[in-house]
Amino acid sequence: MDLLKIGDLIDGCVSGDDADNSKPAPDVFTASLEKLGNISPADAVTIGDTRFDIQAARKAGLKTVAFLCGGAPESVLRKEGAILICRDPADFLAHYTS
Repeated sequence: MDLLKIGDLIDGCVSGDDADNSKPAPDVFTASLEKLGNISPADAVTIGDTRFDIQAARKAGLKTVAFLCGGAPESVLRKEGAILICRDPADFLAHYTS
């Protein structure tokens, strides 16, 4: 976060150390919601670049914006239920509206 200078955009973070099971289990996302103060999944969105990200988020009740820069085909990300597909973070920021 320091390297990218995005700390002011992030309310909190978790890592694999905060999850008992890896994706596609929802553990990392449920840990994130808990760290944010048990906010409703409807009030959060995830960003991912694999089908496992989208599957895990869905199990936690979250929606996912998918990035193609991770190498997964758009058709796979769309089939898994991504609500938006962007080429990369720059593409996302160019189309982001709060």
